[in-house]
Amino acid sequence: MDFLPLDDTGLVPQVDFRTIGEDLWVGLNASCDKIPSEASAYVDYQSNQRVADEFRDKGPTGLNLEMEWALDADWYDPEASWRPFLPLPSGMATEWYYQMDQGTPSDPESISPQYTIFPPLLSEMEKDLHRFESYVVAIAKSSIFPARAARPGLYDFEQLKGPFDSIRSLENFGANVKRQALDYLSFLAWWTLSASGWDVYLPQDTVDSIMDLGLDDRPKRGVLLDLDRDWKQMSIPHLLRHRVPVFYRWNESLQSNNRFLSLSPYILRAFDKRRKATPSERVFAIDLPEFTNDFEVMKDYDEFFQRRVFHNEPSPDLEFRADWHYAVVDFQGWMYRPIDLETAKELARRFGSHVVRRENRTSVIFRRWEAFQFDDTIAEPAGLAEAYVDRDPMRGNIEIREIHKSFFAPVQNQKFDLNGFPDYGPLPGNNLLRPTRPRSWVEAMSSAGHTSSRSSSSGPSRRQSSSKNLNRSSPYPRPRSSSPSFRATYQHRDESSPETTKEQFIRRLRVQGNIVGTASLWLSPVEAEWNPLFLEEGVLLFPDNRTQIRVRYWTICGSPSIRMRQVLDFAISRGMKFLIAIPFDALPHFHQLEKQNMASLTKRTYDTGFQESPLTYSKGGSAFMDQYLGKLADILRRPHARAVIAMGGPTSWIARFYGGSRLVEEYMSGPSSQVTVHHRGGVTVAPFLDMPVFHDQLSKQEIELIHGYIPLGNPNEDRWAFPTSELLEEFSNHWRGEWNQGCERIMGNIARALESGALAPLTRREWREYLRNNNRGEHAPSPGSIPKDSDFAFVENAIDSSYPVRWHGRRIRDIFLPEDFEVSSSGN
Repeated sequence: MDFLPLDDTGLVPQVDFRTIGEDLWVGLNASCDKIPSEASAYVDYQSNQRVADEFRDKGPTGLNLEMEWALDADWYDPEASWRPFLPLPSGMATEWYYQMDQGTPSDPESISPQYTIFPPLLSEMEKDLHRFESYVVAIAKSSIFPARAARPGLYDFEQLKGPFDSIRSLENFGANVKRQALDYLSFLAWWTLSASGWDVYLPQDTVDSIMDLGLDDRPKRGVLLDLDRDWKQMSIPHLLRHRVPVFYRWNESLQSNNRFLSLSPYILRAFDKRRKATPSERVFAIDLPEFTNDFEVMKDYDEFFQRRVFHNEPSPDLEFRADWHYAVVDFQGWMYRPIDLETAKELARRFGSHVVRRENRTSVIFRRWEAFQFDDTIAEPAGLAEAYVDRDPMRGNIEIREIHKSFFAPVQNQKFDLNGFPDYGPLPGNNLLRPTRPRSWVEAMSSAGHTSSRSSSSGPSRRQSSSKNLNRSSPYPRPRSSSPSFRATYQHRDESSPETTKEQFIRRLRVQGNIVGTASLWLSPVEAEWNPLFLEEGVLLFPDNRTQIRVRYWTICGSPSIRMRQVLDFAISRGMKFLIAIPFDALPHFHQLEKQNMASLTKRTYDTGFQESPLTYSKGGSAFMDQYLGKLADILRRPHARAVIAMGGPTSWIARFYGGSRLVEEYMSGPSSQVTVHHRGGVTVAPFLDMPVFHDQLSKQEIELIHGYIPLGNPNEDRWAFPTSELLEEFSNHWRGEWNQGCERIMGNIARALESGALAPLTRREWREYLRNNNRGEHAPSPGSIPKDSDFAFVENAIDSSYPVRWHGRRIRDIFLPEDFEVSSSGN
């Protein structure tokens, strides 16, 4: 029956039902007896896992007494999306990593408090972990593995040697080592079942070693799904076709949502009853006439629960140009994914396209669910039977969903519009060049869609693999110059012509590409526009010189069409620290009457000697959060709070997380009344001006309160709800002056844990341990991904040798892009 979920044989899989408490559960591919009875209490646990793990009850072997993901089906975790494929032991398994219910023996010669693992077992653990990790790394380095896709973290093998201060800590550690090994195996099982031709891109000895593990034939652990939360990320068809158990909890909200009608337990129960009563076990829609109307509704949705869209067509304005940007939105609700020009030409023959312009900036967006032919839609099989190519147009949509979901599918509260841009709500007007009559709710929604005017970061040469180098911010349109010489400067160099001195310099400079991350995890709101007067009079300052090095590197290695407003967008989106100050003689241009409702607030705040009321804490999590959020809201509504945007780092993240995009818009509009009316804020000297410059500035107390600082009279006892920039700089390997996925995960986990009560404000020492724990294990930074001081020094010296005009202290209008290249005496 095509309307219902199907397994690898093309039939509806085994269906089972179970009531746990007041919850009705449905199981596909397995008995519901495998659902942990405590599952419902842990539905939101993954968002707090890094914090809460230390507080969970464990058995004598380190096994979690409830919801042990290494043994039982667990809730879907987008940060470890491969775990449903965890291979279970078959028969009497003897491998050490499957012995979760057995202890980790200690070395008989070790004594308290210097316990170590039994040497033969330690040797076996180390050998297997090295093997499994090498296979994971080989896959991650293969050309078909997306550059930003998630994978298990590298293991810190120094930990294996111990010592441990107690047998209990040794047992807990041993259980974690087993989980690490199983995590590697889960990833290997998932990848080999999800990526067609995976073996073509690995050394043959690695392929043979992976195949010898026999992962394909082993039963899989399975997954618990919250359909409302997980449907945009999960691929139930893929799970069922590889016999992975799927369990989901049903409720009235799901029953009233047509999207999930094919998973209704009432329909599945009736189908299963009829199947058991039929000798051939073949049941057709005509055999269930009571659900005729439901089957008709199911036709409106594909197997990923997306509303089908028919009668699609290419945009009449579609062109293929080197100065346009191209991206594909693979699934409804996903983020756009940059593609190269050749891929765009192939997709244009198969999928609907939308040309989006805003202020003479152009992007072309393809939507894979808007196929010209039904055979090209989501129902396409995963992968090809013969030729394997490192190109998405040759892959099926089930496969594309699997390999790209960890980065492009929305998580938590992320929302993307139909063009894959961050969804900040409806805007007036319509940026699509040719609106058409809506044919379904999907197209009707596009009338409220909008696109970004933000600039892109520039990736490596288009001749390189786009799947490995293009990042999230790339399809944001860049300005097209009206200068007749622009096209000539943007033409690709002929492959047979020799490199110019400048091209050689840039190629060598890109070797140090780790000083700039590969993705912007936050993008400026599309409605935000820079005040031209702010850019005309503003002076650019870099309190953190790493920002200057990064933005100059990004500009030099990027497109010649990049302009300063795109550079500033880039700095904001990457959480970098900088300042835009206004010279004294330009302040009158920005003077404006203060809003009446802000007058009393600003008068009190800017009075000399004003003191903030401190936060208090008495072990009451919810009471503290109410107090903290109230104080935070008070600070963020002050006129000068916009300054937090250019502070970058965790301070900027907190403000944007709780305050939204308003502060970004205010910062881009120019200085606040703190500077223009009250003559407060920061005052400094610009190197190239003979007058002081002024900028908005938060006080030390305000910054402390944004981080939830609680003074307790002793520096060792003072607490913070969020770690400060200084704490991240000192104790986190993820933070080096630019926001990245590691920083985002750490701060997101903290915010969710604070709100749920799983975490309380911590002391400096406790934050040190918390941040250091995130430097190790599966979430440790990838080797070589974190820049060192020597990397910045190398890039700065190289840039200065050929681009000698530094930006710090110059008016923005006096920084000309692209910068003039000079051949240095050293030959660069």
